Amino acid sequence: MWTREEKQKIVAYYRRAHIARCPTDRALLTMQDVRTGSEPDDDSTAAFVVYCPTCRQSFMSSTVELPPPGNSPCLD
Repeated sequence: MWTREEKQKIVAYYRRAHIARCPTDRALLTMQDVRTGSEPDDDSTAAFVVYCPTCRQSFMSSTVELPPPGNSPCLD
């Protein structure tokens, strides 16, 4: 299992470089935009699913990213 820190690094690196490798087996990871089902756009900030075709681990990027400024829920 990937740690939370590994997942955060995967998402951050993918958002910068548009490519990422599995920290377990170094396979190229597959990313799928949750809205469109295709590869995320270069400028997209939308959530995406990260999947390793070799070790079959996966997670949703939104589970490790902070919400964008102004979109945090109010805590009354």
